[in-house]
Amino acid sequence: MDKDKNTVIGLVLIGFIILLTYSDFYKKWVLGDNYESDISQNALPNEKPLGETSPKVLPNPEEKRPEPVVPTAPFSEKKRLKPLFVNSEFNQDDERIITIENELLIAKISTKGPSLQYFALKKYQSNNPASPGNVNLIYDPHGNISLNIPVNNDTLRLADKNFTFLGNKEKYTLTAGQKNIKLPFRYYLGENKYIDQIFTFSPEDYSFHVKVRFVNLTNFIDGYKYGLQWAGGISSPEKLLSEDMQYTKVWALTADEVIERDVSEDEILHEFNDDWTIRWGAIRNKYFTTAIIPQSQKGSGIKLHGRTIELSQDHFFKTYGYEIMMPVLKVNHEDDFLVYIGPLEYSTLMSYQADLDRMMNFGWPIIRPISKGVLWTLKKLHLVIPNYGFVIILFSILIKLVLYPLTKKSFQSMKEMQVIQPEVAVLREKYKDNPQKMNSEMMALYKEHGVNPLGGCIPMLFQMPVLYSLFIIFRTTIELRGAHFIWWITDLSAPDTVYTLPVTLPLYGDGVNILPLLMGLTMFFQQKASIQDPKQKAMVYFMPFLFTFMFNSFPSGLTLYYTLFNLFSMLQQKYAPATVKKKPDKKSGKKTRKPKSRLDFYRQQAEARKRK
Repeated sequence: MDKDKNTVIGLVLIGFIILLTYSDFYKKWVLGDNYESDISQNALPNEKPLGETSPKVLPNPEEKRPEPVVPTAPFSEKKRLKPLFVNSEFNQDDERIITIENELLIAKISTKGPSLQYFALKKYQSNNPASPGNVNLIYDPHGNISLNIPVNNDTLRLADKNFTFLGNKEKYTLTAGQKNIKLPFRYYLGENKYIDQIFTFSPEDYSFHVKVRFVNLTNFIDGYKYGLQWAGGISSPEKLLSEDMQYTKVWALTADEVIERDVSEDEILHEFNDDWTIRWGAIRNKYFTTAIIPQSQKGSGIKLHGRTIELSQDHFFKTYGYEIMMPVLKVNHEDDFLVYIGPLEYSTLMSYQADLDRMMNFGWPIIRPISKGVLWTLKKLHLVIPNYGFVIILFSILIKLVLYPLTKKSFQSMKEMQVIQPEVAVLREKYKDNPQKMNSEMMALYKEHGVNPLGGCIPMLFQMPVLYSLFIIFRTTIELRGAHFIWWITDLSAPDTVYTLPVTLPLYGDGVNILPLLMGLTMFFQQKASIQDPKQKAMVYFMPFLFTFMFNSFPSGLTLYYTLFNLFSMLQQKYAPATVKKKPDKKSGKKTRKPKSRLDFYRQQAEARKRK
């Protein structure tokens, strides 16, 4: 009996203790000021657990687009605790869209996240038939410039949380001369505990500032780092999606190294570097970029995400995300970020002094100075001549003038080679069974006549770096994108296609272009006038044919330049011909008389050999 009585008393005491520990009186007595944080652990019924995301809303619901990569929580489901928050008593319930417009852009920011949902560049038009109008660089509107905060071995992801907008209207327009405007968004974690994200826009800039502020969150943040992420990738405003995808990658700049990551059709990128010093993270395509640059302090790690989505048998889309990890240093912590969303324009990127230009492709290190010099020259000429097609014409004339001494020597060398071809033929026939003797006799013949057999190649060696740099510039720099010349040439950065074939031919492609045909013709006539060796006659036909096929997929600006260079070379051959140097008579020391004809020249050479 006593044993049963003691058991009942024990059970009653246990029940009393359990009730006491769950009472508000006990929690307030034990936790004190931290009691408010503990209250916030009970999420409302309509709140989703951390790590879950709401259904994604694509920019165009009627267009089938691949889903973006959203960073996943680094902890397993078994280790996750209950959500620490949220009490909507302090926060706004309904999502709002805030629109900001300045001289260069139109942006729309959702209070959910807050996240950039739309960012259109007013100076650039989309070439993608599926999304006409201004270039909008936001691919997916979810999780762009949103925060991830460590809490109790889990991560509070604010991309799905609705912030309160503290401004007084929903649309702001900035014109030249106006002051910067601030758009404040606040998310409450309890009374006097909140997170601020303040966007600052200026009248004439693609970039804007984002200030992140944590107020009274010392006992809330369970970790030393938080993350600022860009999860929505970057859209493709180009007509040729496959070409745009070749350039679409995720980038980061560490203390001294550029990190570049790409995914192929079958790969998934998921990389976390926790100990890197991060100066910026970015996603770029062929002509545009979205970049986040920490200003108040450098990042201390970065997460890179990416995958490919198959759109059809021959086309796929790359989508990337990145998250810059930032140290939390004090109780009321603040960080400032510069966000650049705009064109890959060299002068613009250089103006931010953040090495954003290191994303741009100027070729091999030895070629980069030439590429930058060519771009600088083209832009300076464009200040005077508003049409880039005529700029290319003038530029090709300038290059021809610079290379004129070399090309003149090249033509002279080719003419001298033509003159001694009969003697070369005799030596080849005479020493056909003794190649070593034949080579020594030929070198003696070249020395006697002062002929350099490689003299015709020297101008090409100097021209090749310029051609390569032009190829890079016309293909990847924003200045030539959509640059109209005349008639059918509407984009100097793309082939001048006038008809699309129903099939794709190897090397040639599926576009019928006019400029490559003109370039091939000029190359044919130039070589026909310069090549006289019967053994090289095949090159007169083969090289123009090959180059026509190769240049068919090249930018029309590059093909225009090469066509003009060939044309100017033909004019130089015709109106400024090189002369063969007169050779002195070795015995008399006097110059040989000028031969009256080629036959007379051969007689003179034969007599000279007899005298030897």
